[in-house]
Amino acid sequence: MLGQLTENQCRHILTSNHIGRLGFHDAQRITIIPIAYATDAKHIYSHAIEGNKTAAMRKNASVCFQVDNIDSLTNWRSVIVWGRFEEITSPAEQEKIRSLFDDQLAPLTLGETVSPDRVVDTRPQHVIKKKQPVIYKIVIEDISGKFEKS
Repeated sequence: MLGQLTENQCRHILTSNHIGRLGFHDAQRITIIPIAYATDAKHIYSHAIEGNKTAAMRKNASVCFQVDNIDSLTNWRSVIVWGRFEEITSPAEQEKIRSLFDDQLAPLTLGETVSPDRVVDTRPQHVIKKKQPVIYKIVIEDISGKFEKS
């Protein structure tokens, strides 16, 4: 059975996932890339290093975003969001979003720091100044979803 998800069901799927696909248009083509995200169900928040993606979204703020729950080929739910890219420049708002990232994404992060046999390097390290991430949100303008259930 194929069907349409309600707006509440769409928002539930959006808030229960943390990996989705961001679609944006640069000067030559449409690009779709996977991103990690946090959400408050009104906005989708993410970050990126300065580059082609951020430059393209600054030029054309219309974006789309898709997230899925797929159990099998005949049992899935898919949500698409159409919205507007907005860069977050206020330090206070950036800190609020970093806190949201910590709350929603940090519990899912596995890395070398969780390994019980991790060796700590105590030698002095050279500090390399990295580029600051661009923190942004997608303002949700429209949301829609479909499902199939066998």
